[in-house]
Amino acid sequence: MLHNTWKMLVQTAKVTPAISPEQDKLVLLLITMGALRIFSHRTQSGETESKDIPFPRDEEENDSNLPFLARDLQNDWITKSQDFTSRERESLAAFTAKLYVAGSYDNELSFVGLWLLKNTLEEEIPLRGNTDEGGDKSQHEGSTPKSTIADLLPACFAWLSNANYKLVTMAAKNYSPSPPDFTTSDHGAEIEPRNKAVKANINGPGFSLSRWVFWILRLKELTSCADEEISSLAKQSFDVMIHTSLVLGIDVHGEKNYFDKVHEALDVEFKARGMTGCVDASDISIYFDWAD
Repeated sequence: MLHNTWKMLVQTAKVTPAISPEQDKLVLLLITMGALRIFSHRTQSGETESKDIPFPRDEEENDSNLPFLARDLQNDWITKSQDFTSRERESLAAFTAKLYVAGSYDNELSFVGLWLLKNTLEEEIPLRGNTDEGGDKSQHEGSTPKSTIADLLPACFAWLSNANYKLVTMAAKNYSPSPPDFTTSDHGAEIEPRNKAVKANINGPGFSLSRWVFWILRLKELTSCADEEISSLAKQSFDVMIHTSLVLGIDVHGEKNYFDKVHEALDVEFKARGMTGCVDASDISIYFDWAD
């Protein structure tokens, strides 16, 4: 029954636009269900626990309030998301990131976020494919989605725009989530740095500031691609990431320098327009290696 409940929830999240307030309502519904312990469960002795037991405070006990939810979400992402459309993936990413920020399942859901960012920004994948929905039906190898940047980047942006502060905090702590336990295959490798990151000397399977910076540089690289849709979304993701660590006071090399240059360019553009109207970062183009 519970697995069917979570399946219906995931289906609802997939068809709800990523920016819709209905996504927040879904997360609030889950938080409420967990707080009220709507789903009773059986102890090892087989007896049904009373709903009068104190609300568990230990993070590891969260799953007792919403049994199997985190594992089912992990399973949907790692074994099924390659068959989602780009829009479905983006919507589920927004829901998963919001649930993660709400304080639920730090280990399981941070694994999903890291897994998605790795597959999008560290793999050798094309910008676009030759099939419908941006190549969503392209071939896959194992559980890694062999899609395209166009397929996966919207989901990454949904993660970054909703869970940016928590993700960079994990990077500052060098947090490494544990692999899922629903399969016998070696999923520890699922969050190991991949091709492009390895070439940039990124080591270790978890979050790190060096990996965070690599993702920023990879997004900067994508801002220069000829595909305007990808370039625009990469620029938005890029700006979210560098702004995030600055706000939290985490020192990442090059970020303050970048914003100084952005502000200088904005001043020049504003003066060129006769100091009238409004100018934002989307109105300017900056060509420099911001990390130097």
